Amino acid sequence: MSERVHGDDSPDRDGASRVAAVRPRQLDPETRERPDGLAGILALQRDAGNDAVGSLLASAPVQREPVAAPEAAAAPHPQLSIGASGPAVSELQEKLSLVVAEAKLNVTGHFDSHTDEVVKRFQVQSALKPDGIAGPHTWAALDSLRGGTEVGEEDQTRLVAAVREANALFDAGNVEGALADYMVIYSDKVAAHKAARGGLVFNIAGCHHRLGHFSEAISFYEEAMGLPGVGADVGGSAAENLRRARLHQPYQGTKEMETERAAFAGEETPNAHPQLSLGVSGPAVSELQEKLTMALAEAKLKVTGLFDSQTNEDLKRFQVQSALKPDGIAGPDTWAALDSLRGGIEINPADQARLEALVREANALFDAGNVEGALTNYMSIYADKAAAHKAARGGLVFNIAGCHHRLGHFSDAASFYEEAMALPGVDAELSGSAAENLRRARLQQPYQGTKEMEAERAALKPDAAPEPHPLLSIGSSGPAVSELQEKVRTAVAESNLKVTGQFDSHTEEVVKRFQVQSAFRPDGIVGPHTWGALDSVEGGLEIDAAGSARLKPVRDAADALFDAGDFAGALSKYMELYGDPVIQHKSIRAGMVYKIAGCHQNLGHFQEAINFYQEVMSLPGAGAEMAGSAAENMRRARLGEPFQDSKELEAERATFKP
Repeated sequence: MSERVHGDDSPDRDGASRVAAVRPRQLDPETRERPDGLAGILALQRDAGNDAVGSLLASAPVQREPVAAPEAAAAPHPQLSIGASGPAVSELQEKLSLVVAEAKLNVTGHFDSHTDEVVKRFQVQSALKPDGIAGPHTWAALDSLRGGTEVGEEDQTRLVAAVREANALFDAGNVEGALADYMVIYSDKVAAHKAARGGLVFNIAGCHHRLGHFSEAISFYEEAMGLPGVGADVGGSAAENLRRARLHQPYQGTKEMETERAAFAGEETPNAHPQLSLGVSGPAVSELQEKLTMALAEAKLKVTGLFDSQTNEDLKRFQVQSALKPDGIAGPDTWAALDSLRGGIEINPADQARLEALVREANALFDAGNVEGALTNYMSIYADKAAAHKAARGGLVFNIAGCHHRLGHFSDAASFYEEAMALPGVDAELSGSAAENLRRARLQQPYQGTKEMEAERAALKPDAAPEPHPLLSIGSSGPAVSELQEKVRTAVAESNLKVTGQFDSHTEEVVKRFQVQSAFRPDGIVGPHTWGALDSVEGGLEIDAAGSARLKPVRDAADALFDAGDFAGALSKYMELYGDPVIQHKSIRAGMVYKIAGCHQNLGHFQEAINFYQEVMSLPGAGAEMAGSAAENMRRARLGEPFQDSKELEAERATFKP
């Protein structure tokens, strides 16, 4: 290819980015003024980096130290379940209301059936056992999410006013002023713990996009897509604008996206979607069924125009994976989530045939070794407006990343792999393959296709040759069930699953939970898709005792160096682990990447820290607790602030309690 996709605006994955290349400008804390007005903060960010912006924002009037709470440290949370009552239940209800879409949960202090239902919904979206019991893992996930802490009325009023002012500037076309205000909010310690984080980050990305800062826009869109608890609506809109930023195309607001979708549907103007539920029929139901089929893996939903029990079941699955109330009613929020996903619109047969021909041609070029030609074709599809609304977006982005990878464009490959992992609706199989190739791209190792990955996994097993997995369901028994139980217990948090070789009711329950978190039909049957997802997820393969024994002392040494403050030494050890081919198949992958990011942050390598935090947030199987901590430390890295461990994050949250 004669021309690179990103040009000079590509995010620097090799540490040479201008984001953290210049020391922060010294500011006079007494004047508390922005240099050269609102536009100056933008110039400072572009010329001196995020650390300089952090120094500036730390001196702004809105950025004041919080008043210390009476408690010296955060108190442990009690275990709560249905029937409990008191202040701890009120705290639980406040937090759930902030992080679960459409919770409609009143703060009563009584753990009733509605609270039980919302707790279970949060546990499902956090890959925890949906038992309705708020124990240590559920509390940790709530606390780690932005939105896990309620703030005082004074701070709430201040932040709402700041957001309103920034929105008004954005709507009036003063994008530089809006960005300056959004960044002030982003840097505010109180705002770090509010549920509006996803929308705020999306708005920051939109400002950079409209100002032509495409590299910064891409980075913030990836952050918005990877934030734990972000709805499909924001995630889908961020995914589409990320695509546009890569192509240096203008930012699109919600109305513009809806109008463009309507054009593909043959409508002069976008029509409002009707509310649909079981028993309804007509063209709107057909449209719903088409969209669900494209947005859900293994939907097997026929377009009949009748809202039957199968449609109801698939709609609830989509609502669960989109963090919406699974009530089987297609209302405004559900329609918005479907429309925002790539795949939310059906295109005409002529465009469909044209795109399929381009994909076939690109695949043939890739398979023949003409990677540059394949990349040119894939990028033509990526730039096509019709392709933006197709469910094949995840696979397309993965193929683009693979081309860059094979051509030695490791920075571009890493960026596209992260996009593939963060896309709403992408299945665990593709996400896992992208995660492993992202690791290889960071290490400048060659690209691996599916067959090569499977062969490498087989080489790590005691038996050298890979065998096809059998179809398993309740009542099955034998070595294959034992292998299934080993894999699924490492991929599903709090599974408490014993390896017995017997496919019992507990095994079926855990399989269904894995299928839900992988966007598969939760039928409890382990077929090719479920096996593929398990194999591709980090932690999906047990290694032998010798491999574990070899890795453990390196990990222990790295942790000891990290705890002692020797971050350069710890980073060297963690990267030794990261480069080990065995580590790709261990469940400690997310935690190790998180520590790598923390080392870079403590060493002042803020851009590298941001890149690794984005990897943590996108890794399949990374729990809400770790993803939330990564999200907060990524925010701090953007602002040039130091790394915070779990105890420090918890202590800071405690200071914001009213």
